[in-house]
Amino acid sequence: IDCGEFDNVHPTDKKTPGERTAIRILADVYNSELGVKESAVTGVEKEADGYLISFSDTYGALTLGENILIDHRKEVEGLSENDASSHIFGLEILGGQGEWSVPEKAVIIGDKVKIFTEKKIDAIRYAYFNYGKVNLYNAKGMPVRQFEVKNL
Repeated sequence: IDCGEFDNVHPTDKKTPGERTAIRILADVYNSELGVKESAVTGVEKEADGYLISFSDTYGALTLGENILIDHRKEVEGLSENDASSHIFGLEILGGQGEWSVPEKAVIIGDKVKIFTEKKIDAIRYAYFNYGKVNLYNAKGMPVRQFEVKNL
């Protein structure tokens, strides 16, 4: 999800997905303490000032990780350097107009993600594209799974 290449369906980095698969097998098949799962959405709550997204398998926290992929979607264009450094890449919301857009403000709060908006959101998705920059990880370094939550 975070180590692909824009113009190559056979990325040169085989080590990262291989290691992650092995770590996941340790967790799922062998129930080993060495195993780690990627975080997945467990729910979305509507709050007065936005939406709070909950995740499983965060190991205590979510983090923004380094990702060298190019931002072809230009998500941080026009943001200040500080806002760009705390931006959650790959997060999108579907509003009443029927168009997907990047939320104006989304932050990590412990093991959850909060999208601040006064508008009604119909759906939220993350990493829902063939290639793109994503940077949301759990505390043990596994990327958050791709998701789409509808009918909010």
